[in-house]
Amino acid sequence: MSQSVHKCFIFIVILLGIVSCAGRLAAPPAGFEDFEFLATGKFSIRLDDTAHTANFRWRQLSERYDVEVWGPLGQGRTSLTGTGQEMVVSRGQEVLAVGSPEGVMYTHLGWSVPVAVLPHWLRGTPALSHSAMSPVPGGDAVLLRELGWQIEFSRYENSFPGRIVASQAGRRIVISVRTMHGAKDIQ
Repeated sequence: MSQSVHKCFIFIVILLGIVSCAGRLAAPPAGFEDFEFLATGKFSIRLDDTAHTANFRWRQLSERYDVEVWGPLGQGRTSLTGTGQEMVVSRGQEVLAVGSPEGVMYTHLGWSVPVAVLPHWLRGTPALSHSAMSPVPGGDAVLLRELGWQIEFSRYENSFPGRIVASQAGRRIVISVRTMHGAKDIQ
């Protein structure tokens, strides 16, 4: 596996994380019954001087997720499936990793993001009930500070952000959401 594809794979492991815990943190927005959605888009991650980009298709069905990630021209297509406690990462029939998402991330990167909250951030909601969102002066963006991260939501369409930027201490994650559908739209 190339170093760039490997780093993208590790980031997606981070992105999924402990999604079963996320469903218990705060109520999902209206139309997202039982914490179910389908999202497609592109993400990039910048760690100090390095950057990586990939496309994604994320299907969340309650505690279960199924995410596909790939680079330009479908390169390095990787699947991540599981629940919050265990994840299986595979490419085709080859299993690349099995274990806790955070464990895999620390092993390969030595750092972490608050993985349990990422499904909430993808939908533009705070994960913790005591977190407050505030408008960014002079724009359509909304700012959230949660668990030591600053998250900016912008480019809203149908009540969901089209762009999410999360940053903390030399790390910056940008997610551009192309499509977002609730449970009733993905049956």
